[in-house]
Amino acid sequence: FDNDHIADIAVPSFDRSRLRIVSFAPHAREIANIKLPAKVATNLGLIKGKTAPAVALGLADGSLVLIERAP
Repeated sequence: FDNDHIADIAVPSFDRSRLRIVSFAPHAREIANIKLPAKVATNLGLIKGKTAPAVALGLADGSLVLIERAP
């Protein structure tokens, strides 16, 4: 997500109201904390986005969210 070509990880926050993106290079640090309109209710999926990989997830209100890195 930070375009350094080293894998990052996307995980829901403990209360599932936010998606947290964490990088581990050169040390563990949060690179994004995205507030969601409802709580995460499904597993996260990595899919092909417009220009880079994106994360898809389902929310408790039945909606599907796609998170992409800003250009």
